[in-house]
Amino acid sequence: MLNKIDAASVLELRIGEMTNQFLMHSLEQLLLQNKRARDAEAELMDAQVFQWRLRQQRFVAESLRTLNAKQAAIAAGYSPRNAQ
Repeated sequence: MLNKIDAASVLELRIGEMTNQFLMHSLEQLLLQNKRARDAEAELMDAQVFQWRLRQQRFVAESLRTLNAKQAAIAAGYSPRNAQ
């Protein structure tokens, strides 16, 4: 009788352990997926900031060359509506 109780306890512990391993694996996958998403978003933001800086540098160079802010903004890539 005690052997059956011990076997049931061992089986219950093993099932609990397997459940915990499954949950841990799921958590690790979610963490990895979120890290990849954050890295991709950070890379996109870096590219946008780089593009903005390039546009600003072109604006400064053009405005020094032409002494006309509107023409410099258009030449730097800003829309004519935003260049006013």
